Amino acid sequence: MSLRDFKIPNFKFPKLKMKDIENIEEVNVEIDPKKINERNKKHEYYPETNYKTIKEIFNSSIEKYSENIFALEKQDHKEPYKEITYKQFGEDVVGLGTAITKFLNLKDEKIAIIGETSYCWYTSYLALLCGAGIAVPLDKELPANEIENLINRSNTSAVIYSKKKKDVISKIQDNLPSVKYFIEMNSDDKVQGRNVGYNYVLEEGKKIVKNGDNSFNEIEIDPEEFRLLIFTLAQTREWRISDRHVEDGSYLKLKTINLAYNFGSPCKGIENLTVFGTVNNVFTITGYSWYDPDVNTFGQDASRRGVDIYSYPASRTFSLGVKVTL
Repeated sequence: MSLRDFKIPNFKFPKLKMKDIENIEEVNVEIDPKKINERNKKHEYYPETNYKTIKEIFNSSIEKYSENIFALEKQDHKEPYKEITYKQFGEDVVGLGTAITKFLNLKDEKIAIIGETSYCWYTSYLALLCGAGIAVPLDKELPANEIENLINRSNTSAVIYSKKKKDVISKIQDNLPSVKYFIEMNSDDKVQGRNVGYNYVLEEGKKIVKNGDNSFNEIEIDPEEFRLLIFTLAQTREWRISDRHVEDGSYLKLKTINLAYNFGSPCKGIENLTVFGTVNNVFTITGYSWYDPDVNTFGQDASRRGVDIYSYPASRTFSLGVKVTL
């Protein structure tokens, strides 16, 4: 039984007597089940959904919230924000997806997206996930050599980038032979070799849609199909062997001094008296720049000897003892 099914019975408050107050008459309280049900209906839960792909969520949102504001954007901080509705967002995603598959002929190819969070970034990402290709989002903070490395490793066929990354892309273009198109966000440039503007590509896609092409909307998404390639932090680092932190660790060390002196029988009642002392890690002569060349970060691991990663230096200890025989 749920709380909704619980019914409160009719009841009466008995007469009450209070000091200096006359008797309170009986109060009848009647609960109307119909009114309770009507009130509960006003607080019904949202209907459950059963989406299997991101494209189903996209299409449903565009249909339900068509005239609602999807995003606010401005290219220049001096200008007012431009309102973008869900309807326009849907048209732009479909237009861009159609352009990628029909105009650029990159259907199901890997396409990298790199830049600041923006409207162009969102439309590019959704167009790929909704059937145009495989999205490869890259961290905009990566240095040029690592961006180049990831694009080559992923065998990317196109790169969609923001204006702030233009210099970086220009620097590494010649080292990216697998890339067919470099698409600059918010650019109207026509196709020039491998370079083309995002706005031009989008408009070409919209022209194709306007002429009756509905191929992008007809693409069926397999929920188990590979559509997104994400590189984790460990995968975005290209490890190379370097001798930058290798230096001469030669040293001369006096590790231990042991001294002992036997006094024999110094007085009556003491048969033998010995005094002894020990000093460990007496001194080290070395040109090593850190504290102690004798330490090893990886303990007794023979394959990684001589590695010092902020290791704690060996301590110098003093011990003194007396042995008495009575």
